[in-house]
Parts: sequence; C-alpha cells; structure tokens
Amino acid sequence: MRIHSYLLGNEILLYSDVRQAIYRLNPSASFMWCCYEEGLADAQIVAELVETFPVDEAQAKHDLATTFDEWRQLGLLGESPESQGIDEYDSDDKDNSGSLPIDQRNIDTLPECDIACYYRILDQMVEIRYSDKALLEAAGVALDSLLIDIATPCQHHFTVARTNNGFVILFGDRMVEHCQTLDELAPLVLAQVVSSVYLDTPCLLALHAAAVGKQGQMIVMPAESGSGKSTLTAAMAASGFDYYTDELVLVAHDTHRLLTAAVGIGIKPGSWAVLNKYYPDLMQYPVHPRPDGKQVRYFAAPITRQTLPEDKNYMRALVFPVYTPGQSADLSPVSTADAICRLTAAGYDIEGGLSREAVEELIDWTGDQECYQLLFDDLKEAVTIADGLLA
Repeated sequence: MRIHSYLLGNEILLYSDVRQAIYRLNPSASFMWCCYEEGLADAQIVAELVETFPVDEAQAKHDLATTFDEWRQLGLLGESPESQGIDEYDSDDKDNSGSLPIDQRNIDTLPECDIACYYRILDQMVEIRYSDKALLEAAGVALDSLLIDIATPCQHHFTVARTNNGFVILFGDRMVEHCQTLDELAPLVLAQVVSSVYLDTPCLLALHAAAVGKQGQMIVMPAESGSGKSTLTAAMAASGFDYYTDELVLVAHDTHRLLTAAVGIGIKPGSWAVLNKYYPDLMQYPVHPRPDGKQVRYFAAPITRQTLPEDKNYMRALVFPVYTPGQSADLSPVSTADAICRLTAAGYDIEGGLSREAVEELIDWTGDQECYQLLFDDLKEAVTIADGLLA
C-alpha cells in the first residue's frame, strides 16, 4: 500500500491509495512521521521527542506507542487493510424514500403532464413537466429562483406526476423517486435535479457548502449538518448579501472558478423562530419532510445570483461556521491541513474519486485560499464579521 505525505507548515497530510482517505497529523504526530520516514528506531524517535517537545521520556514513549498503534490500525505503517472504496449511487438498486412501492402499471398510465417549466442550473437547462398546478406549487418550490421565462433545449428532462397511490418523479422515462404525500415532493425533486445536473458537470471538486457575497466577492461556507450554515446563510441573505447557494459549490478544473445554483434555502425547525425577524412570512411557508426524517421550510433569498463558467467570480475566503451556544462571534484562521479535513467532514466529492493527483490539486487550491473558523451564537454578530471580510 502506498502512503503519500504532504508537509503543510508544521502539519502533515497523509493520503492512502487503498483507503482513498486523507489524514491530518498535528505538529507532534508530524514530527513522529518524519522520524518514521527517515527509518529511525523507536528509541531514537523517543530521544528526538524529548529533545524537541516539553515531554519526559515516559510520556514520549507513551505518545509514540499510542500514535503508532493508531497508525497500524489505519494501515499507515505498511499493512494493507481491506479497501474501503466509495460506493457509487445506483438509483435502480436503492430506494431512499422509505415509502410503499408504486405499481408499475400506474407509471405506464400517467396523466398528461402539460405544465412545462424550465430551469437554468449550473449552466445547464432542465425541463420539469408537472401533471397539475398543485404539483408545480408543491414540488417546484425549492427551484423557483432558477426558473427561466422561455422554452429552451434542455439536457435534463424530468416529470412529476400523480399516480393512484402517490406521486412519482421520472428522469426521462425512468422512475427515480416516489412518495405518498404531496409535501414530500419538494426535497426529492431538489435532490434528483441537482444530482443529475452535477453528475453532468465536469469539475475538480464538489463541496457541500453555502456561498454568499457582495460586488463579485464570495465567501464559501462548507459545514457539517448542525453547524448553523443554513441559518447563517439565510440571515446574511436578508442582510444585503448576494445569495449564490446553500447546497452545492463546484470548483472547476484548472481555472478553479466556482459554479453555484441558487436553490431555495431549506431551514429546519430549530431555526424558524430566530429567523422569523429576518423573514416575517417564514411560518406561513409549507413544511416538507425529508427522507432523512428532518423537516424543512424552503424560501428564496431576496437577492439571488448564479455563477457561470465565464464569470470572473472572486473567492474571498473559505469560512467554516460553527454554531456555539453562548459564544461571542469569533473569526480565527485555520491551517490548510485543517481546512482540508473540515472540507472532507462537511461533505465533498471529487470527480473520479480520490487519487494522488486529485489530492495534490485539492491541496494547491485550498492553500491559495484564506481559511477561517467562525464561531457564533448571535446571528447579527456573525453577519457583521462576515461583512468585514468583504469590506
């Protein structure tokens, strides 16, 4: 098994070919790895640790044993653990809806879908045909800001229709989703449409992230679920920031330009009350259950933008928001190695999967960015700090 190491300041990133995984080593672990790569014996490494760090021999032996044991379990010291490859999504084999199956005969006899809507998403055109106006209003709510006024040749064709025992979403003539109730449709349509367009868009990297900006400068905010990303994004959008996305940011090959789609912002119940002062009509929007069991309300931001390949958008910073109750808003820099690990934790995809070349391009791209952690509780404080980045 081949392990590739990258020294970034006083930290090291390791990339495992077999596991297709990235590991970050803190300064002391990085020091041990350098000693290991030089072929030093354990006793020599312990002596080097005592000389370099404020630890005695007993502590150094303990730290070395613990660290090496962890590396062995991860297969980083020469062993070859079983590959943990990335499973590819196959919609024919997976049913993510959890609902009852739709009788295929119902699909073969769908009602006429005469309501056609056209959307521009990530510089691609999407047609969705709805069987009636109620489906358009319920299913298309998260895509309303991406509507275009005229019919146009499209690369992606979807149908949303009623059946005798529920609702179906077709991609071309193939069923890709189904559900039992009308309010379940919006999250499913959003996921299918964005996924289809993304898979047809060449890029270096896809980030689960929000993006906002002013005057062509953008802040990209990757974050894990529960970080407050969507809530902060909604507050920033209501405070004069241009809204680019709350779902997906694509980084183009070579040019590293950003592609975004300004889909509706989806807010979960815990943030409805705090955002009500920013969006007085929020509690009137319908509630949509998602396949993961969470509920969301979708709404469009006041000022939406969509980046395109020819746009000269300028990324001001990568900001990792972390909702921290009781914490005064605080912006602090994070290292390139830390930023890459936060990107992977937030959720990402690399075309063709991780490889040595992709990891090196990811390191180069991240290293060119200013990267920060934003701890916050009060939204107004956080918005003010973010505004200062773009001043």
